[in-house]
Amino acid sequence: MADGDREDLGRRALAAWFRTGETEPVTPEVAEHAGRRYVVLRDSGGAVAGVYRVRRHDGMLQRMRRPPAEIMAG
Repeated sequence: MADGDREDLGRRALAAWFRTGETEPVTPEVAEHAGRRYVVLRDSGGAVAGVYRVRRHDGMLQRMRRPPAEIMAG
């Protein structure tokens, strides 16, 4: 995946995060697991604050309520 794609996904995930009313500063990172892409938002302590899955067919982000354990540990 190109760096531009990663940056775009990170920007979109941050926008979605703040649109929900969250105010905690987070850092996005793109991860892959089982052929799917995710954007993991981590707080300043490194804990996972939120996870968005990138839908394959349209590239939209969907907030995960129960992300895969591998993503949470990663």
